[in-house]
Amino acid sequence: MTRKFIVLAFVTSFILAPNVFAQTRIRFAQGRSSASATGLMGKGSVRRFVVAAQSRHELTGSVASPTGCVRFTRGSTIFRLTTEREDNWISITNYCNRPSVFNLTVSK
Repeated sequence: MTRKFIVLAFVTSFILAPNVFAQTRIRFAQGRSSASATGLMGKGSVRRFVVAAQSRHELTGSVASPTGCVRFTRGSTIFRLTTEREDNWISITNYCNRPSVFNLTVSK
């Protein structure tokens, strides 16, 4: 009985926290150098994005939210990185105690 309760509690926690482990691939349209993603994040959640780029290319990005709650996981609203591999991960976090809409733009 206790084991079933633990499993049920574990599964329920994933259902009630939908964005905790969300991951989305950002794709650049043919001939485009930027791409955007928008969405709604639950309070305190983290969302990961995967961006493909050739090694040693520069990626830049910005994230905005009407509440100012959503920022990159290191606390900034902008980033710049030189890629080291084909797939690159970008994480954003909702630092507020309420859901928030976001707009993420990535350029290569």
